[in-house]
Amino acid sequence: MIEQFREIWHCDGGPAASLPHGARGKVAQWSLERVSDLLRHFGRGNFRAAFPGDRLTPHEIALETVYDNLARGDEAMARTHAQWLVPGQHIDRLLRALAPVATGPARLRNAA
Repeated sequence: MIEQFREIWHCDGGPAASLPHGARGKVAQWSLERVSDLLRHFGRGNFRAAFPGDRLTPHEIALETVYDNLARGDEAMARTHAQWLVPGQHIDRLLRALAPVATGPARLRNAA
């Protein structure tokens, strides 16, 4: 998920090449764009996303942890980790934005 997120974070609005084709890819693109917008506007501090292929940043590790917890169905733990990324009033929005790629129709990987 992080590689696809990085493509969207660093692109100028075009589709991420690594996303699936068709409707599933469009939903994933929309979902990750929402996450990107939320982190740009409401993130704690300046969210730092590395370029595709680089080592994970601390912000990306936190985002991946939120994603992994959602994918496993542990919303309480996802909320706990989301607090590092956004203020409390935006946690629900972040979780809703990630849901399609973590547990929904555009799931980018199976839960670990």
